[in-house]
Amino acid sequence: MAERNVSPVEKNVYYICIPCARVSREPRTEFLYVSSLEFPFTCEICEQQFQHGLLAKRINPNNAPTHRCSACDETFQRPSELFSHSMGHSGDWEYRCEYCYLGFYSDSYREIHLIQRSLIRDLTCVRCLRPFLGKSCPNVYSDLVRLNKIFCGDCCIGSKNIIEYVTQ
Repeated sequence: MAERNVSPVEKNVYYICIPCARVSREPRTEFLYVSSLEFPFTCEICEQQFQHGLLAKRINPNNAPTHRCSACDETFQRPSELFSHSMGHSGDWEYRCEYCYLGFYSDSYREIHLIQRSLIRDLTCVRCLRPFLGKSCPNVYSDLVRLNKIFCGDCCIGSKNIIEYVTQ
């Protein structure tokens, strides 16, 4: 009977009969109707068995984040978000863009990034004002625009340019 030492309020998920649920009125609890003709459920409050009742689940107030990064104490709603964030601290990304070296925690996100990169853009050199076609990673392109550093192949000599030039 050691299981009975934990009150229903302390458990995150428990079964409760409908009469007890009406009386209980626990705050921050979601209820899901459950039914079984084969196996009866046991109410955590009155310990009576029932075939039709509720599965009670305690919810986080205001849906507050529950997953905390041990490196910076930032919190996240889902473990996958924490996992992705943690890769940024370690730099140990499983997948990287071979052009801009941006890291991704799944290959599908890297593929989306590469699809966006394959877009051929109409560009204008900020030095000679000649138009040209080029491809670049989305995050790199927005940085180049913001910093006014879009150069054609002739004007970028001597500087690192990460635009892939496209000829027709």
